[in-house]
Amino acid sequence: MLAFFLNNLPQLQMYAYSFLNNLVEAEDVTASVIEKLILVKAENDSGFSSLPETELIGYLKVTIRNACIDVLRRRKVKRSALSVIGATIQFWKRPEAYDKFQLEAFDLLLLELSSREREILQLHLQGLKNDDISEQLELSALTVRNTLHNAKKRVRKLWNIFMR
Repeated sequence: MLAFFLNNLPQLQMYAYSFLNNLVEAEDVTASVIEKLILVKAENDSGFSSLPETELIGYLKVTIRNACIDVLRRRKVKRSALSVIGATIQFWKRPEAYDKFQLEAFDLLLLELSSREREILQLHLQGLKNDDISEQLELSALTVRNTLHNAKKRVRKLWNIFMR
């Protein structure tokens, strides 16, 4: 079955590209659809391998099309949010208003973190080193380092989505 996916990968990626007009997003969508299908097959032998190739290709194309529609919807929501934010910013005369907006946005992003991630990140932002945080919270230094890394990664990802 893996050989089947590899043989049809370029065709499926081009199909996704026809919706998204972005090669990276098309590759991501195709890879995630194939990955999910492989995981479903691994979890419960659902008989995908018994389907004729034409039916499997059709199933993959419908699934990829739906995933592309989801990506396009997210793009639309992001564009509308950014246009509202941009229009609002144009009316601000003082730079401190924009700074305040960024701080409020950052605080909202912190709410997306778990309480432990938020606590560790806030201590880090106060200037504490990982060793000091681990002592204060009675955690291992490795746990603090990993949690801090994951928290920063999530905040960075969300910030890039909503603030650019």
